[in-house]
Amino acid sequence: MILLNFSHPLTPIQIAASETLSSWKVEGVVDIKTHFDHTGSFTEQARELVQSVQLSPAEWQTARILVNPPALSVIAALVLAELHGR
Repeated sequence: MILLNFSHPLTPIQIAASETLSSWKVEGVVDIKTHFDHTGSFTEQARELVQSVQLSPAEWQTARILVNPPALSVIAALVLAELHGR
């Protein structure tokens, strides 16, 4: 499975725990730097953030993807809504 990490760096122990909980091997971790400008539109920034993930349309539809959302709840909700639309 692909682990999309929108938060702080994950430790090997956290990655192993993700594998145990999901019953799938993490084949790759994609670290996405998440920093929002508080003076700009969070909706647009969330859209751009998800667009920055280098997955093909087929991968979005068929790959096993685990998401570690951003730490800030408002941004996490927007990112998850944007991911749901894919």
